[in-house]
Amino acid sequence: MLIALGLSLGLSSIQPVFASDLQEVAPPGAAQQLSKALGQRQPQLELLSPSDGSLLPDGPWTLKLRLSDWPLVQSNDFGPGPHLVIQQDNEAPIRIFEAPSGTNSIEIPMAALTPGSHRLSAYAALPWGEAVANRKARGNWRFQRLAANPQALPAPNSPQLVAVPSPQLAAGYPVPINWFLVDAPLQNLKPDDAHWRLRLSLDGAASLLQQEDPLWLAPLDPGSHALGLELLDGNGTPLGAPFNSLMQELKVPPRSVAPPAMFKNQLQPEELEALLNPNYQSAKPEPVVAPEPVVELVVEPEPVVEPEPVIAPEPVVEPEAVENGEES
Repeated sequence: MLIALGLSLGLSSIQPVFASDLQEVAPPGAAQQLSKALGQRQPQLELLSPSDGSLLPDGPWTLKLRLSDWPLVQSNDFGPGPHLVIQQDNEAPIRIFEAPSGTNSIEIPMAALTPGSHRLSAYAALPWGEAVANRKARGNWRFQRLAANPQALPAPNSPQLVAVPSPQLAAGYPVPINWFLVDAPLQNLKPDDAHWRLRLSLDGAASLLQQEDPLWLAPLDPGSHALGLELLDGNGTPLGAPFNSLMQELKVPPRSVAPPAMFKNQLQPEELEALLNPNYQSAKPEPVVAPEPVVELVVEPEPVVEPEPVIAPEPVVEPEAVENGEES
């Protein structure tokens, strides 16, 4: 079965490379609600320190960013909300769900860099990991330790691929596939105006994408799945630069694991507020804990010991004098 295009839903078009059972579907209703609510914001991300291109010393270091007009939320009851993502090279992303109170400056402790050059990307993300379309909400910087190694990074001003994994997946629900490009020229402004293509493969099935749009694919079975993303030039030749050919593992939990709220068909007002407002407090009253019963100790009085009765001694009977026969 060929990949379904989903054009009637206004989704990005996919050109099939070969037969597969992949199918593009509409985002869950809850994701659409969250996307619409967050679409009113204009987040901006700024690097405060260290400066782009810095040579960093050995050992742990601190990345300092300023993020404005973007909430950072994670609900214990409803799952991930909007957040900030930091990705160094091809390492696992760092997700920030909370900012210091009263400030939009965020300090992120970073592990020591290996010698050479490194790429660091940061972006404001929707609950399912999709990077905000506003390019002012993204950053892409280079740092070195010990000495620069230009061959370890894509050439400056060349197209670079950044994969955007989802913080959580759910069995039986659509799968978000997100990515964006850095320094890629605009295309499709006129006929035969192709500068790049993206080859997407999932468990062996592949398709070519030519628009920088997020995707939602039909649900996957629980377990591990292989996702490949490869950036090509307009002729379909792999660009071959570092980071432009990526392989990721999609881990779909068992069906027994409750899905986060972003995968629901619809969010209730309380759920929507909990996922958008960092200061949200549930209106549910705190459960009243009944006090433990007070156990009164009953002290039994000691028994009164009655004194033993005093028995009067029997009188001593003197022998009577012999009336007759007494000696005179």
